[in-house]
Amino acid sequence: MTDAFHSEPTNNIVDFKPRSQLAAEAQLAAFIEWAKQTLPKGIPNRVHASIRWEDGSWHQHGVHACSFTAHGSTIAAPKAMQAPFTEFAKAVVVYRRVYLKKKSLNNVLNALKALEVALFELTGTRDVTRVSAAVCNKACEHMNFHWTKGNTAYQHGRALEALITLMRAKKLLKSDFRWTTPLKLRPSGTLKQQKADQEQKLPSPDAIRALGQVFTNELTRPLDIVVTSACALLLSAPSRVGELADVELDCLVFKD
Repeated sequence: MTDAFHSEPTNNIVDFKPRSQLAAEAQLAAFIEWAKQTLPKGIPNRVHASIRWEDGSWHQHGVHACSFTAHGSTIAAPKAMQAPFTEFAKAVVVYRRVYLKKKSLNNVLNALKALEVALFELTGTRDVTRVSAAVCNKACEHMNFHWTKGNTAYQHGRALEALITLMRAKKLLKSDFRWTTPLKLRPSGTLKQQKADQEQKLPSPDAIRALGQVFTNELTRPLDIVVTSACALLLSAPSRVGELADVELDCLVFKD
């Protein structure tokens, strides 16, 4: 396997370099093996030492919001991504998180999930070497149907576009092809419409007044303490609201 990599390392992690004489299936197997060997090398800067390749979620191991679930999976009705597609998805995450040092994986993970559904629908398999332009277009249809608000579907479509570029560069496709996402940015609307949309997102005046009253209380009730503490955290990092659900009791930690 040593001649399958670049000779010059990047922060002790070398890139995967395909062998020109290998078929797509062999290139894919080599890419996955490279990822398995590379995953521990991301420790301690990008992932935790507790991470294991076979885990269904890497969220608790330093790869934020990374769970290998299927398209449409929910907490109430969880559905796992299926093999062998899961192996490819994990290899992509390793490439982006450990090698490229990307922090956010949300778009590429959702693109992978939609791609898995489309691939199985059109080919009856989860063999990623059989991905085609038709499969990618079908994946975009799923995205457009599932994410109807804002430009979420468009962003996931762009992530799929970058994923295909990676697969072409690493020779992971049986039939090479060029593809761009058919999904377009949604119009932002007139200034009047934008203002109306912004006002709609704001809480009601009654809710704002009630929140202010909470801060003027003596803060002896547990609910008041929870509300004011949550507000302080969200004012510090408003985009990380989901982490409030993970805060443990007596979570104060002292470190040198």
